[in-house]
Amino acid sequence: MELLNKIIMDLKNNPRDLKTQPLNREGIWFYAYVHSNNIYVDTARSNTPSSKMRKPQKLNLNEFEVIYPIYLRRISGEKVSCEALEATRNQVYWFSLFKNCLE
Repeated sequence: MELLNKIIMDLKNNPRDLKTQPLNREGIWFYAYVHSNNIYVDTARSNTPSSKMRKPQKLNLNEFEVIYPIYLRRISGEKVSCEALEATRNQVYWFSLFKNCLE
């Protein structure tokens, strides 16, 4: 939970556009922020190409404990895309938050 709190504090202090981190193509931008201690993602504010969302999406904070170990395996070179997709449909946003808020 300490790492999740670090992400929340980072985004509380600095809500911003972040880029997704696909391995084999250019990422797209999205806006990440915190409201009432929940993490939200929305269309990018200042960068293009932007993700396309009709409304902001709240990330399920319970997914953190499942998706973070998958992310660690991903950055060590394992192919984890199917497992990540099974864990959450928001894996692209989580992976970007890990890269930009924890590293």
